[in-house]
Amino acid sequence: MSMRRTWYLLACIILLLVACDPQPSPESPAEPVTQSPPSPTAEQPSATSSAPTPEPATDTPSPSNEPAAEVATEAPPALAEYPGLPLPTDRGTLFSASGVCAACHTSMVDEAGIDVSTDTFWRTSMMANSARDPYWQASVRGETLTYPELRAAIEDKCATCHTTMAHATVAAAAGTGQLLDDGFLNPADTLHGLAVDGVSCTVCHQIRDEGLGESDSYSGGFEIDTPVTGLAGAKLVVGVNTDNDVSDMTCKLAGDLVAAQ
Repeated sequence: MSMRRTWYLLACIILLLVACDPQPSPESPAEPVTQSPPSPTAEQPSATSSAPTPEPATDTPSPSNEPAAEVATEAPPALAEYPGLPLPTDRGTLFSASGVCAACHTSMVDEAGIDVSTDTFWRTSMMANSARDPYWQASVRGETLTYPELRAAIEDKCATCHTTMAHATVAAAAGTGQLLDDGFLNPADTLHGLAVDGVSCTVCHQIRDEGLGESDSYSGGFEIDTPVTGLAGAKLVVGVNTDNDVSDMTCKLAGDLVAAQ
């Protein structure tokens, strides 16, 4: 009985040992690694070989048998491509407009051939456009609408400097300047041509030196030689070229003006 139990225990132990022993997992057979023979043309790098040394950059162009291309040069553009409309040639009892003066003071150039004519530069100045400035015209209109009771005084005061020739002409006849509506700025007005010519040549060149620079001459208080006798009365016009007969002749033709230095 004891022998049988001994064999029974021994069999159980053997079964347990077999069950606990891990079984190896089936693996796919490894493919043999094949190494291709080296190409006969391939160069094997040597331990002593080095990378090729780059050639230093140079700014010197390579010599060429082709002729060098010529650089095109353009002449500078003319200073005044748009000369503008002809200047007015109105003449009054006291003044002549800028177009009368420009008949001689034009087509002047310097050594470089650049136009330096007086009329070319003056026509774009604030003086030449003092009466044409739309901002100023709107300001006058705004002031007269704000202070309608002072309209006559406002227009007369502004006309003193902005439409000098027209204002001085009516002031010499004890009149007052009017700008808006039927005034100087209306093309139908007889003094419109002189008015829109602004502070023109014969304004500044006829200002007298009496009191000039004093407080009374400020804000349009300058004096002009004003004989109210039309073209028959000679009036002085100040300039620099007054020592020849040509100046006298041209100034007389421009409005019976006598050149003075």
